[in-house]
Amino acid sequence: MIDYVEVIGKYVDMLARRKVIGSARGLLYFVSDGFKYPIISADVPPLLDIFFEDGHIELIAVWGEHARTMYGIARFSTKRMKIIKKGTNYVLFSIQPHGEMGNVDGEFLLLIYCDSGFRELLHTALALGKRQEPEKEESYVHSSLFSF
Repeated sequence: MIDYVEVIGKYVDMLARRKVIGSARGLLYFVSDGFKYPIISADVPPLLDIFFEDGHIELIAVWGEHARTMYGIARFSTKRMKIIKKGTNYVLFSIQPHGEMGNVDGEFLLLIYCDSGFRELLHTALALGKRQEPEKEESYVHSSLFSF
């Protein structure tokens, strides 16, 4: 399990390597057998910092809720992500478990609130990532709410 200090260290490392796509409010859930498990979730959607590297999207969020510091970090191969719905101010992704989570039955749902310009940037990153051949499709999910 990754702790809060490791999440902050990873965040600083990704910023230093300038792999930032941007920041937007969003939610991440795991859905299996009709149940929805929160990974990055709050009454007010937390700010997600979104990074792109080697054909992978990485999300990092740190937020406060009910006088507690919460965190979430996730990494997914762009080859396992697809846009399933677009609205005027959001985009919804479906992500199939892979890598270390390849034997997990279900899917991840990532909702990002953004304008059309940021949505196109995400779409471009997905298309670019799908053309890259990463050495291995990595994935992980760690959160103060729910982890794999």
